[in-house]
Amino acid sequence: MELLQEIDLFLSGIKELPSSIEHIEGLKCLRLNSCTKLGFLPESLCNLKKLQKLCLSQCRCLILSGLSSLSSLKCLELSGHNFESLPTGISQLQRLKCLHLINCNMIRSLPELPFCLNYLNTSDCKRLQSLPKISSCLETPSNQTRGNSYLPVMFKFVNCVKLHKGTERNFFANFQRRVHNALPGILHRKVDRKLIDGVESAFVYVEVGFHTAGSGLNL
Repeated sequence: MELLQEIDLFLSGIKELPSSIEHIEGLKCLRLNSCTKLGFLPESLCNLKKLQKLCLSQCRCLILSGLSSLSSLKCLELSGHNFESLPTGISQLQRLKCLHLINCNMIRSLPELPFCLNYLNTSDCKRLQSLPKISSCLETPSNQTRGNSYLPVMFKFVNCVKLHKGTERNFFANFQRRVHNALPGILHRKVDRKLIDGVESAFVYVEVGFHTAGSGLNL
């Protein structure tokens, strides 16, 4: 079944995936959004070496485990969950570029995130209080990031009303420092920051320049 690349089970009543899913070797995208009866993912899922996108939004009964073994995963959608924390193994997803956590109302903090992450959306996570550090284990440029000369980045924290003051600035300062240390060859990197501080919204667009000579960082 190498030719099958996408499975869409949106809004289905499925309770579990068969372990035989590992035989769909060419699967790149698995959509399980709003499968409200889905309780767990089979261990055999980690054998899908080509899986790049996994959509699990609104799967409120799902117990998250084994995600760190999905070595090719680039996009992970977990919006609308009731979990209080994410698996720490998220930081091991060295190709993860996109993480959706919209309206996860119980989550209070995030674990370390992969360095290669380009998009993070925690909008309407109303109990979120603190943001993570960019994963220190990924300070050395990987093969995926080494050749990039321009990388758009967007982090959204809209309506995260309990986010501690200054946390967002510290997060971006840490992110910029990691990029500067790990990717000296990058000339420009755009960061689009969106959040709400209390009632008022604040939209900040930042153009960050990185220089190969010296340690300066210009904003």
